[in-house]
Amino acid sequence: MGKFEFGADSIIKFIEYLKQNSLIKLTKYVLVVAFWIILIVSAFNYREVFGWVYETATKIAIEDHDRLTDYRISISSDIDNILKDICNETGGTRAYILEFHNGTNNPTGLPFNYMNMTYEYTDVSRTYSGAASWTELLISRCPLVSKFYRSGLFVGSVDDVMEVDNKLAHKLISDDVKYMGAILLYGKTKPIGILGVSTGEDSNIPYETIESVLIKYSHKVIKLLDVESIELQN
Repeated sequence: MGKFEFGADSIIKFIEYLKQNSLIKLTKYVLVVAFWIILIVSAFNYREVFGWVYETATKIAIEDHDRLTDYRISISSDIDNILKDICNETGGTRAYILEFHNGTNNPTGLPFNYMNMTYEYTDVSRTYSGAASWTELLISRCPLVSKFYRSGLFVGSVDDVMEVDNKLAHKLISDDVKYMGAILLYGKTKPIGILGVSTGEDSNIPYETIESVLIKYSHKVIKLLDVESIELQN
């Protein structure tokens, strides 16, 4: 085993790295086993043992991150096709996915939850892209999303949105939305985002059409985006 300088600063760097990267369960198992190894051999060459644990866990974390990055790229075309199909089947002018994420925490560890529009399809002959303005949106400032968590489905006009969430309604208007539908994407253990479709035209899309189409395609999107349900190949 080679020499490896290890101290408190390395532990801090390692913890920060774990906070910034999603790890598969294997990493957690490795860390648990490594903890017991440390207890057993702490009286002997503890610096080298800690160094080996750090190097091994960091290597696994980097490999997992790279694999997930490659996977994200590989599913882009599949999601684009799904969004296009949603627009075609509903007559919508825009279909999109908003993904939830935890940016940072307050001092007690309570997360600040955000959502980003990570995927969007627009019928460019009828509307324009609005994805650029849908980044780092704080969920706690969107009453409609909080209500959405409980119901799981919303279909209605911008006027309907206005009754619940005035700020969001004005944002939708600025993005050429007059009528919309959205469904909560619930993964294996937690909500992961929202799948939506909208139109900027005067004719409303029938409620039943939006409901059936979003339900059908939400299952396909969840299978692609919920990594907890996916066995990625090494």
